[in-house]
Amino acid sequence: MKKLFYILLPLFIVSIFIQSCSSGDAGNATPEDLGRTILYALKENDKALYHNYLYSENEVDYLVANGKRMPYDKNQQMQSFNEYKPNRLESFDKILKKASAKGLTDWSSAKFSKITYKTFEDGIQLNKVRLEFTTDEHVGQINLWALNKSDNGWFISAVPEFISYHRIPNF
Repeated sequence: MKKLFYILLPLFIVSIFIQSCSSGDAGNATPEDLGRTILYALKENDKALYHNYLYSENEVDYLVANGKRMPYDKNQQMQSFNEYKPNRLESFDKILKKASAKGLTDWSSAKFSKITYKTFEDGIQLNKVRLEFTTDEHVGQINLWALNKSDNGWFISAVPEFISYHRIPNF
């Protein structure tokens, strides 16, 4: 019995250590990972983490070089990028404010449900992107609108918006 204890104790300690070191940042290798990370950033009120996953000049360059859906003009893409950049940066605070107005003030129980989207044939652009999550008795949705993929993963390329938060119906 003591041998079992001495075997299990280190495993238990290691598992606690790993859990304490891991963050909720799931990265952005897939659209689902990005959705989980964005939700985690909102739960933790971590604006810096959220901003790490917004479209940057690197993603514009990648789209111009690899986008096959249509020819992309670098100057036109940069103009659009610069035009919407302030709105993307402000979207974190606007999401929290609108969520609060709809009754979501405590994000601690928020859990990722799913992310839905339409894929373009080039495989590096997603449209109609919606992040869905639940809290204890509610379901919420955030429109991410569009995601673009680069050599660094998926990024939010539009201006996200909190759209709904309502009680889950009891059937």
